[in-house]
Amino acid sequence: RATGSGWGPNRLVEPVDDFRVTNPAGNPELLDALEAYFIEHEFGLRAPIRAILNSRTYQLSSEANETNRGDEINHSRCYIRRLGAEHILDAVSRSTGVPDRFPGYPLGVRAMEIPEGSPSYFLKVLGRGEVADKIRERDLAVDLSQILHLINGDTLQKKIGSEKGVLRHWLADKTVSDSEVLDRIYLATLSRYPTTDESEYVATLINESPDERAGIFEDVYWSIFNSNEFFFNH
Repeated sequence: RATGSGWGPNRLVEPVDDFRVTNPAGNPELLDALEAYFIEHEFGLRAPIRAILNSRTYQLSSEANETNRGDEINHSRCYIRRLGAEHILDAVSRSTGVPDRFPGYPLGVRAMEIPEGSPSYFLKVLGRGEVADKIRERDLAVDLSQILHLINGDTLQKKIGSEKGVLRHWLADKTVSDSEVLDRIYLATLSRYPTTDESEYVATLINESPDERAGIFEDVYWSIFNSNEFFFNH
């Protein structure tokens, strides 16, 4: 609903027909209410985002129950969906401590901060288009090219094994135990501590092959990045 160089009350125009056609609202009344709320708060983002995050609908659990198990359109529960390409890459970069350098941008600029285009192969293969995705909804279905890149591509491997990454720093610190390294990996990636079974499994691997300690922790990182718990929004 805005034209020109930016948003503002003086730039309101009649709705563009293509907007409703290419990306129709599932609940037009709700979209209109959100629009009114947006205008009421002078086009600031904090108030609408706060309202959305505090809503009952946004906070619904992704675990289905007997009353909503078959519902896939009415938002009676949270639908598990894949994270966007930018979210995944930024999460990987943050958790490994290895920032990205995109062409034309300084080191450390997040993928989410790039307004348009797909400046890396990872972003492109994970579904970010070459041009801005402003109206068109992305296809977040997982395909074979994405799986192959996550398994065999160099994006994850370079970040996990980087000499400048947090894992190398943790492993070199003699005051940090193996269990603490594992805790830090899980907290950095999944925001939780490893379960007892997960901790015991990694401890067993290290006891059996102490010379492979670094590689085992790298494999833990890789396994988490390729897990549904990390890859999908629950």
